[in-house]
This record gives sequence, C-alpha cells and structure tokens, in this order.
Amino acid sequence: SGSDMHNGDKSYFMQHRNVYVVDEENSKPLPTNDWWTQILVDVPNVEGYVGQLWAYPQRVGGDTYGSYVEFPKEWNATGNALVTNSRLYILGTGFQSERAKVKSWHDWGFDFVLNNGNGKEMLVTLANGIPFTFYEFTGTSPILNFPVTSTFFRRDELARSFPYQGDCFGIEINGDHYGIYAPEGTVFEKEDNSIYVRFTGEQKFLSIAVLQDPSYLDAYYPYAFSKPINTEVSWNYNEATAILNTQYDVTTVNLRGEAETRTVQGFIPHHYKRSNVQFP
Repeated sequence: SGSDMHNGDKSYFMQHRNVYVVDEENSKPLPTNDWWTQILVDVPNVEGYVGQLWAYPQRVGGDTYGSYVEFPKEWNATGNALVTNSRLYILGTGFQSERAKVKSWHDWGFDFVLNNGNGKEMLVTLANGIPFTFYEFTGTSPILNFPVTSTFFRRDELARSFPYQGDCFGIEINGDHYGIYAPEGTVFEKEDNSIYVRFTGEQKFLSIAVLQDPSYLDAYYPYAFSKPINTEVSWNYNEATAILNTQYDVTTVNLRGEAETRTVQGFIPHHYKRSNVQFP
C-alpha cells in the first residue's frame, strides 16, 4: 500500500488523494481546516460522505440518499456534546447521489452539490449563523421525509392539512420546529411519512429553517428566500486605543427574484459579548 511504500509517512498519500470540487482546475486555495473541509476529501464517516456540518443553529449532512437538516440544542448527559431530538430528510424522486462536491466557498459559508451523474442534482447552500439551508433541484423533485408522529402548522400557528398549494408551512418533529419555504404555487402532497413536492414554475428550490417556536415561521418569512452567495469579514486594529474594528458583510440573492435581500445572521457569544455592535 501507499503507506507501506513510504514507511508510514502519510504525506505522499495526502498530496495525491482525490479532492472533491466541482471545478478541479480552480486555482483558488482550498481551506484545510474549515468547518466543512471534510467534504473535500474522501474520509470515511458514519454520517456519510458529507459528515456533520455544524452551521449553527442547524446541523446538516448527506449521503447517497440526499441530505438532512436537524436542530441540536440540548446537551448530552455528560455535557460534552449537543444532541438532537429530530431529523428532517430531503430526498429526490429517482435520485441517488454518487458523491458530494464543493462548488464555491467564502469566509463563513459555502455550497456543495449532490449529483447522481445522470442530470439529477441537488445544490445545498449554508452559512454559519444563518438559520436557513437552501436546496436547489435539477432534474428531480424533492421529497421531505419525517417520523409519522410529526405535525404541521401554518404561519398563523394553526394546523396545516394536505394536499396544500402555497409557499410556506411548518413541521414539528418531537418538539423541534422546521420551516419549509418554497416558490409561490408549489404543491405539497403528503403520503404516510413523506411530503412530495411539485414545483409549478421555473423556480425549483426549498429553503428550510430551524425555528425556536412556531411563531418564527412567520417572522422568518421575509428573509427565507435570501440565499447567501458571499460572506466576508474584514478588520482593522488601532494600536493606540487597543480597539479592534471588525466588519461582517453578507451578499445574498433572492431565489424568488424579489427585492428583499436581507437575511438573518446570528453570532456566537464571544463575537458579541463585551462588543459594541453596530448595524448598517
């Protein structure tokens, strides 16, 4: 084997392993220690070849079947890991992915492609601190899969029944809440523990949010279609005053072609505690 040939030195293996990016000739440097780096290399993982993507607040993964979103917000008994009570699967009709490949990346966000090599594709976009995960579909229609005990709600928090034609509804899975946002006129048909999604126009996407409670379904609605396409952090340090100024910029595109491009951006505590936070 390669390791035997090089006396256990892994450097040769690391330099010649496959790198899974859409444009393999891209000269852009590859991050080797980012929160999503494992997708770039073929590392065996019990969670599939996407591994666990801790976008905060959601955790996202994927494998041959498609992808999932979950909402870990409780600690385990020993207090050393966050655990989840639920998982929402995003599948595709006639879809089985061969591999995950990274398409583009920026300071705290990126997207990757699940592709079956036969014209069927799922493009997944996410960024740290943005509670939406964006799924765009080519050649396949999405299927949402969940436990049979799940319940459904509307923006007014009342129960949602199916079949349903619209652009938004919520799913409660074992006490966790998820928001499903779609193009106008999308048809949702429920069968057992799956919802089959049929797009009626040119736009073919789902935006899936993790929600603190059912009221967030409506609160997040204006921002649910703003997909982050670039995130950039810049800073300057004033040595005389010992003040560090940091600026975070998010660029989005509205998947429905609407004017609203604002999004929801969260920060973990050490980013904002003892800081003077200003918004443009």
